[in-house]
Amino acid sequence: MGLAAIAQQRGDLVVAAALYQRLLRANPQDESAQSALLMLNSAQLPEHEAVQLEQSGKSDPMVLGQYF
Repeated sequence: MGLAAIAQQRGDLVVAAALYQRLLRANPQDESAQSALLMLNSAQLPEHEAVQLEQSGKSDPMVLGQYF
């Protein structure tokens, strides 16, 4: 999670998204990874993934605050 947050902070959104997606493949219920992925530019995500994450109802858009 930390590497993804660092990549996002540096503006490398493609790498950050890939790392968050990797985390979610390992643990699909990881609310922090879900929220962080939603924080990325929605154009980076396939629409069906963004909708799926938004509908989970468990996303906290402030989750990345703990990493900065």
